[in-house]
Amino acid sequence: MEIQANLTVVKEFIKDAIDLKTKKSKESILRENLAHYMGKMFKEVPWWVRYHILGSEAKVTFSEAEIKKRGFVDNLVGLTAIEWESDLLTKAKFDEGYWFYRILLSCIFRYLRIEK
Repeated sequence: MEIQANLTVVKEFIKDAIDLKTKKSKESILRENLAHYMGKMFKEVPWWVRYHILGSEAKVTFSEAEIKKRGFVDNLVGLTAIEWESDLLTKAKFDEGYWFYRILLSCIFRYLRIEK
């Protein structure tokens, strides 16, 4: 199936996203903006768009230093974890996101029983 995008809506989303980013809006507002536009961006909504919108704040369990912990993935589409960070140019934010993404990937590898 060929995916047909509504370019007018895509351009609207990009303009709003840039405006929100320029205003240093919180991560949750950036995510909500994307969810608001995503279903409108396509003439026929692909399955992964529905999962992206419905998979918001998925709960995960992981272990760190043999201590069980819980966390939330910003979005989970199938086995694809999407983690939002407000500004990856900020080293602390990048490091935080990178650490959490490594945890998520190790959970997925364990789930699939793939060895490193």
